[in-house]
Amino acid sequence: MPLEATMFCVDNSSFMRNGDYNPTRANAQSDTVSMMASTKIKNNQESSAGFLSMAGSRVDVQITLTRDIGKIMNSLKAMKPS
Repeated sequence: MPLEATMFCVDNSSFMRNGDYNPTRANAQSDTVSMMASTKIKNNQESSAGFLSMAGSRVDVQITLTRDIGKIMNSLKAMKPS
């Protein structure tokens, strides 16, 4: 597998509280990001991933590129809709 650097764009607007996905859109989105990031890093140990959050006109870098899946998952859990 090739070396990759991936940044995930995560929506943390108040609409992510809707329950049309079980249990919320935010949880479904977090599960997807953590699954994809861990898959990319497991495919190539030198690959890295990070994510940024977007709500309205605001964009915040939550985690810069890293190979530590634990940091990514902890930051995803700590992110609150705004």
